[in-house]
Amino acid sequence: MTKVKYCGLRNERDIQLAIQLGIDYIGFVVVPESKRYVTADQIVVFQRLLERLETTLEPVLVMMDLSAEDTIELATKTKVSHLQLAGNESADFCRQLKEDHSYTIWKSWHVSVDDDGSGSEEEANELCSYLQVVDGILLDTSYQGKKGGTGTTFHWEVINRYRQMMGDVPMIVAGGLTPNNVKALIDRYHPFAVDVSSGIESEGIKDQVKMKDFALSVREANHESGPFGTFR
Repeated sequence: MTKVKYCGLRNERDIQLAIQLGIDYIGFVVVPESKRYVTADQIVVFQRLLERLETTLEPVLVMMDLSAEDTIELATKTKVSHLQLAGNESADFCRQLKEDHSYTIWKSWHVSVDDDGSGSEEEANELCSYLQVVDGILLDTSYQGKKGGTGTTFHWEVINRYRQMMGDVPMIVAGGLTPNNVKALIDRYHPFAVDVSSGIESEGIKDQVKMKDFALSVREANHESGPFGTFR
């Protein structure tokens, strides 16, 4: 069954809804340039909420090009051990964090919106360097110089090429997902997880109706039944 990550959550109301919807992961963006940025102190408060509610939902720190020292400091302060590295972090960097600190590591891989599926040997070699190093590869869209957070889909046909390269490494798909297209993605490609942010927002703010609709679309693709039908 495809899992779900809601990314860029910034308040307790949205976190509580994610819990009610049975979402698997929520992403806290610790990239200061992002409009969805939250501080370590805010995450500490959110973590207390998660502990109080005894949820199985797992928080993820979304970071970009931090030093190993800053990464460890953030993870330690927030008590989040699941890291999504969204920058140019090398395979050796990922290996160090995983082996020395037992973090769960998802590495973002940015797919050009114009990628026609041919790829290059250099790209393939770089991606394959993460084999047996990371716990997941997150495919996100690169568009107009922006890596991730574009609200734009890439050509999903390239997913199979990346899957062939990465073998059994779990594949997470992001980039332009919405309640209207996520079911088609899951039906065709069966990723380990889907990751959504702008697709559950209205005017840059998380939209609780869209959050519910996205969860229902995933549930339909997963052929699950549950108590959330009344949310429509």
